[in-house]
Amino acid sequence: MLNYSRFFKLFIPYLLWSLIGALIYFKFNFHAIYANMPSVFGSNIFDTFPAYGVLWFLRELLLLSLASPLLSKLNDTALLFLTLVFQVLGAAPELIYHTVLNDIPFLFKAQGAYGVSWFLLGIFCARRKRIIHLSAWIYEHLALVSLVTLGIALCAAVGKHAIQNAGAGQDAALMFLSLQNIFMVICPIVGAIACTRLFPETANKVSGLAPSIFFVYVFHPIGLKLFYHGIPASTENTALHSILTLFEPVIVFAVSVFAFNILRRFKTVGKWICLST
Repeated sequence: MLNYSRFFKLFIPYLLWSLIGALIYFKFNFHAIYANMPSVFGSNIFDTFPAYGVLWFLRELLLLSLASPLLSKLNDTALLFLTLVFQVLGAAPELIYHTVLNDIPFLFKAQGAYGVSWFLLGIFCARRKRIIHLSAWIYEHLALVSLVTLGIALCAAVGKHAIQNAGAGQDAALMFLSLQNIFMVICPIVGAIACTRLFPETANKVSGLAPSIFFVYVFHPIGLKLFYHGIPASTENTALHSILTLFEPVIVFAVSVFAFNILRRFKTVGKWICLST
């Protein structure tokens, strides 16, 4: 029997945040929200983003959670093959964006294809405790893995430069764009393992923030709006404005975590808005 519990756990938070985002996006214009209902809920997967843009990630998880009972039945060879296929599909739209691939389903655009790729690889790594063995191997060879990660970052930078200046010869940048995506995934993993090894006490404290990550992600556009609306106009073009802008990520993150810790105290809100239970 197929288990869709993951889908239902994410579905209500998706609906609620779609409405919250729509209120912000359409500035509490309920007529505009009603008139753009398919966009509000991102129900048309031919659209790249729902109205509240950051929810593309949650919508993708919903779609993948529906497919996961079937994907989990694939053998290891099929999982690795499809992982590679979707990595290539993820890079291709970057090369010919807004042209022939403009009207393809979201799962075959860059964000969607990369997400499917890493989801498939996650299923592969979860089998036979591979992820535990992989983490241990990275821990033991941290210096080597860090150098490889840095090399991937340099290749990704070269690829980004190539795609901006290659003109008609953009196909050469395909591999580098895939490397860029790989770097974006493995860098936080390597960084987390390095932090655990070098600063174990700090790592334990930072891990306490893990329950707030979902809320921080979906709330941060609102946090950014609050941040910039909270800066007095009189400080524009001043040193104070530059300093505040420099610390924008830290301030927005801190405000988001604070809001999470307040809202999670309310059981229903904590469950469906913060996804903390």
